[in-house]
Amino acid sequence: MEAKSAFTLPPQSKAYTLEAIWGCSLVFTWIALKDLIWIFTALMLERKLVLLSKNVHLLTATLSVIRSLTKPFKYPFPLIFNLPELLMVMCDAPGAALIGKGNTNSSFTVNRN
Repeated sequence: MEAKSAFTLPPQSKAYTLEAIWGCSLVFTWIALKDLIWIFTALMLERKLVLLSKNVHLLTATLSVIRSLTKPFKYPFPLIFNLPELLMVMCDAPGAALIGKGNTNSSFTVNRN
């Protein structure tokens, strides 16, 4: 007897939640609690966050989880999973944003003000 498999997409109302579940365990194992609290505070203060990673998969999971931290509120600002090198000037734009930069060889300075 052949077993038949059926795959369905989750409803759109649950897709936002599934996105967070996908990366939670992975992200929470490598972000320290102190850093997670700092990131959450920056989100609530509508600051710009730029995350750098050589692992694009981990970067995508991290950005999804960070956006989900704002629940029950919505994050209305731009969310860019992997900003191309040509558009790095967006980091200087005014306003809040959640930006990821993968496979980076650029030099950045960390500013936690």
